[in-house]
Amino acid sequence: MAAANPKPTIVFDLGGVVLHWQPAQLLMKHLPDRLKTIEQAQDLAAEFFESFRPGGSWAEFDRGVLSSDAVARQIASRTALPIEAVAAVMQGVPAHLTLRPDTTALLNQLKDVGHRMVFLSNMPATYIEHVQRQLDSLGVFERGIFSSDVRLVKPEAAVFELALRTFDCRAGDCVLLDDNAANVEAARHAGWQALQFVDAVQASRDLVGLGLLPDR
Repeated sequence: MAAANPKPTIVFDLGGVVLHWQPAQLLMKHLPDRLKTIEQAQDLAAEFFESFRPGGSWAEFDRGVLSSDAVARQIASRTALPIEAVAAVMQGVPAHLTLRPDTTALLNQLKDVGHRMVFLSNMPATYIEHVQRQLDSLGVFERGIFSSDVRLVKPEAAVFELALRTFDCRAGDCVLLDDNAANVEAARHAGWQALQFVDAVQASRDLVGLGLLPDR
């Protein structure tokens, strides 16, 4: 049985929560000749990343079972984009994954209150070194799980079970902050508390509501 912790363990998603992640903007930056409007970029992003659905090529890239080259070929075939254009987008991902200042402030506030914080992220192996440097600069996370290290991805039930063992906590003592609605629903189904992240202002209000931050 997992040891009880004096305070809940707050589990952060990374992309879109701790790190800047806006796929449509990423595509517009690297495909300016093909994308003239944000609506076009959003449509292509849904096709390019397959909405991050389990079983899709990007999700399997997150899982660590497809190489960058294999994913690029599959995306090029599916979208009819030149392989060079797909590769340029994929190579541009690390520079896009920068720390969100609003979440950084929230993390520091939670640290000051004394909360235990960890992360649970769908992340391809090729980007982990860059991401880890970003996280190390924060100095707030006790530990974390990258999907490609464990061959499991959210929203699969098994990754939440693994997280409980890895973080040594009970489901009811874990609070997930994730921008993906399917991940939030899966965490709740597993008995976790889970909040869908929109921005740090909204997340702060939700955490106040749970009694995890003081109401200022």
